Amino acid sequence: MNKPETPTLTNSMALGPPLYSEAARAIFAGTGDQSPAAFSQIMAKGLHSDACRWMAAHFPLRHAVWWGLLCLEDTGAGPAQGATTKNLILRWITDPSDTNRDQIHSQTWENVPASPVDYLAKAVAWSGPTMSAPHLPPVKADPQLPGVLVAAAIETAAGSHVSLDLEKALHRFIQLGLLVDTGKIHWSQPTANADISANDKTQPQGLFPLN
Repeated sequence: MNKPETPTLTNSMALGPPLYSEAARAIFAGTGDQSPAAFSQIMAKGLHSDACRWMAAHFPLRHAVWWGLLCLEDTGAGPAQGATTKNLILRWITDPSDTNRDQIHSQTWENVPASPVDYLAKAVAWSGPTMSAPHLPPVKADPQLPGVLVAAAIETAAGSHVSLDLEKALHRFIQLGLLVDTGKIHWSQPTANADISANDKTQPQGLFPLN
């Protein structure tokens, strides 16, 4: 008897925000693809949620999750719930090994995402070979799902910013994302302007213009 194929998650969007608004989809239809030019048009129209989702989808996951943690810190909300999980995420960012990813998965598989930290943890955990419990048959996540979850974390964090309304917080978070994208804010350095470590093999892609 043939071995059944590993099932895939077909409704990943149910766990995060819809990928793009109708206005953003219209821009994509006009440009022909989801190019940096489309990102510029999205920003020009003030579609900040769509811009966050676009960036989260196009970043390497390590950079996307780092960006999410920076946004969470920027909210000014004080010590966040889930400090232990946050530390595990930071450990994975510093050393994105299978062991560190699997530790996040094993400690959070029962949790339904409800906070920015939860969403970031799931983004890491479900980037691995299975999203199911360790004692259950493997279920492979939709490859788009980690980016969706990072976007959900960032948008949720924006809604909890102590000094900015949602749109202004999203705009600020996008600027943080642009700095991450160009290596100006990096997890291996204590200051925003420090050079990237020569040992870092996960370089930002420079997808977005800094203007």
